[in-house]
Amino acid sequence: MKKLIALIGMAAWLAQPATIVAQSGNPGFVDLFNGKDLSGWAPVNDTTFQVNDGNLRLVKGMGWLRTEKQYRDFVLEFEWRALVEKYDSGIFFRAGLEGKPWPNNGWQVNLRYDSLGGLVRGYRQMVPSETPKMPLNQWVKTRITVKGKTVTLDMDGERAWEYNQVDAEQGYLGIQAEDRAFDFRNIRIQELAASQDYVVFEGKEGPGKGKHIVLVSGDEEYRSEECLPMMAKILAQRHGFKCTVLFGLNPTNGIIDPTIVTNIGGMEVLPTADMMVLFTRFRELPDNQMKYFVDFVNSGKPILGLRTATHAFAYSRNPKSPYAQYSYNSRTWPGGFGQQVLGETWVNHHGNHGKESTRGVINESAKSHPILKSVSDIWGPTDVYTVTHLPKDAEVLVWGQVLEGMKASDKPLDGPKNNPMMPMVWLRNYTGESGKTSKIISSTFGSSPDFQCEDFRRLVANACYWALGLEAQIPARADVSYVGEYKPTWFGFGKHEKGLKPGDHALKGN
Repeated sequence: MKKLIALIGMAAWLAQPATIVAQSGNPGFVDLFNGKDLSGWAPVNDTTFQVNDGNLRLVKGMGWLRTEKQYRDFVLEFEWRALVEKYDSGIFFRAGLEGKPWPNNGWQVNLRYDSLGGLVRGYRQMVPSETPKMPLNQWVKTRITVKGKTVTLDMDGERAWEYNQVDAEQGYLGIQAEDRAFDFRNIRIQELAASQDYVVFEGKEGPGKGKHIVLVSGDEEYRSEECLPMMAKILAQRHGFKCTVLFGLNPTNGIIDPTIVTNIGGMEVLPTADMMVLFTRFRELPDNQMKYFVDFVNSGKPILGLRTATHAFAYSRNPKSPYAQYSYNSRTWPGGFGQQVLGETWVNHHGNHGKESTRGVINESAKSHPILKSVSDIWGPTDVYTVTHLPKDAEVLVWGQVLEGMKASDKPLDGPKNNPMMPMVWLRNYTGESGKTSKIISSTFGSSPDFQCEDFRRLVANACYWALGLEAQIPARADVSYVGEYKPTWFGFGKHEKGLKPGDHALKGN
């Protein structure tokens, strides 16, 4: 068989099962067809399937035979043989029930004589076929693996292709009927655990129900990999938002490692987000990951940038990347993403780093803003950042006051550092290449110890409500109490907790 590798979109990260063998009784696999009757299957529209000599036979009709159960991530193995010339069938996956005779825009691996093994969505070819036509009455072993947005096809033990932009999340498996006789046998499935490239916190009841926030971590210094999962739990459990947290990952073992600046797992979930919270520092992502980010920036959806998001990207390895202008030091797009979208790039530490902490001072002219509801006492140990490029359209909500020392009780520093104070939290709008306008919230405050400040957590929660058009539902005093323990690591390089995977942040028993 001629091999075709279709690497489209996200780079290959597909986790294969440790062992897959072809005989029945394979550990981890469940038979979908018992060889006796159609238990577990349901015909859709005009179609006839029968059991013949232990095989599942497609007899005739224009419809499909679907599983009674829906599936998300799985490995499907089966054997098939065509019984007539110009044979035509296919395997639907993650299919819905709408449509006649087949699912509307259904994803399907083609079993048609002249396009064998191609991937189609509805009537549109997504991956072309380069698999030769199989002789009649010859059994062909086939394996379809679906995980996240990735699907791969193997026929007779050879990889045919891999595709990385499947947009259906869950649905039925099905066998297409198109008035051509086929036999199927040894149909079995192994369900795969949800992707471990990120962690998902499903929203409980609350005003945020139905809204999805993706929180992107990835910095070496301020422990975004700790504070974002904590905040996501609060938003999900206390307010109803579905939250997905992404991490800088070691691509070889899936371990969270913020020192690896060239990989963030799960960027492909961004198109499903209603809002993004960004806390990265000097990343240089591969183009296929960065595209998801850039598409989101141009989508008109809201973005909250925290601390080092002003210098979220730094391009040095691949300066010819189409996304190199997002670098914090870009000259073609001055200041890159930080300055152009958030309103500021990296300039300098304004407070003495590690020696002068920060008090947030509410801007008197903005004190009635919904984001500041029940927010009055903001303090944290990280220093104030220098802000010099803030555009005129920005509205400052909170000023950063430099303190003499590292305690909340320390006095404001005398002298020019607080005259004037630097903007610390501000709002603005950004209109991207699509012409759509996004609400932007930026905070140069926000290390993991800073998030021990209850009123700052409340500010972040209120900001999510406001950004998503739910400002009328912001609670009088938003509950931002921790869900479980929160014991943040002090900021600094090389101090992140080693050996953790995204799943280690999951709520136990949730």
